[in-house]
Amino acid sequence: AAVFWAVYGIAAGWLIHRLQLFEHRAVSSTIAAVVWGIFVVGGIVALVGPDLQALLDKVVGIETSREWGPAIRAPFIEESWKLLGVVALALIPRVRVVRVIDGVYFGMLSGLGFLVSENAFFTNQAVNLEGASVGTAVFETFLSRGVLALPFSHVIYTGIAGAGIGYVLSRRGSSGIGRTLVAFGFYVVAFLLHGFNNSPILGDAEFSLFIKGIPALAVFLVVLWWARREYRADLAELAAQSGTITDEDLDALSTRRHRRTAAKHAADHQLARESQRAQIDLLVATDVYGPESPQVAEAQRLLVKPVATHMPIEDEAD
Repeated sequence: AAVFWAVYGIAAGWLIHRLQLFEHRAVSSTIAAVVWGIFVVGGIVALVGPDLQALLDKVVGIETSREWGPAIRAPFIEESWKLLGVVALALIPRVRVVRVIDGVYFGMLSGLGFLVSENAFFTNQAVNLEGASVGTAVFETFLSRGVLALPFSHVIYTGIAGAGIGYVLSRRGSSGIGRTLVAFGFYVVAFLLHGFNNSPILGDAEFSLFIKGIPALAVFLVVLWWARREYRADLAELAAQSGTITDEDLDALSTRRHRRTAAKHAADHQLARESQRAQIDLLVATDVYGPESPQVAEAQRLLVKPVATHMPIEDEAD
């Protein structure tokens, strides 16, 4: 079961990685976000969850607590600690959480780590407490929590909340209070969506889990669209300043599908792919290090190199 969920996590992590447009984030920071979700958040939830549930039993009564406790307890602990992983990474300068999309990316990875940890826990619980076989436990948990709940669970809750951290760090010239309120608003949205998913509303049937997740997925897609659009707009401005990347080039780079299409229709497919990679590296270097940095100068050199090496030699008579 542990191997199964590890493979599941790797596959889902690869899909999240594919959502990146241009940035090539360090493998170490990517792994750190997932590890935080698995071990730190998973451990905290295992330690604090039962105590908080007992506290709710005393405050609101056992019957109400058992019915609504998961909608209060789980979002409070899980969303808070998953988001703290994004904050921890943002405090490391080399990780460079400087845009909304950065917060979304690391939030999704932190959420993915906890999702894997939680799914492994429920699989173990089905075997040891409910007497199910390992195969049955894995299949049922995978169907309910790995298929029906994947687009609507921890990955996108923390992706939404992480957008708030990215917003705070990308708007340094704005009011600190205003940025903090926006970040808190993203956290509250993630909290409420998580709580709604765990609530007794619509019952406990499998289809209700799917239906209750639709609002979360809709909100997440809007946040992701906004974050990617903002990043593209900023890179378009940098491309205009560079003078070496045209609007047509930027359109061709805007999505992976556009890049494949542009390379496919180019006379030299390999040259087209090399040029796209060099253009992306130039944009990212300009964005991260500044237009006058040595990294940008090196990226400019590499941008010219693949084009120059493939240019035909002119006839001496010309």
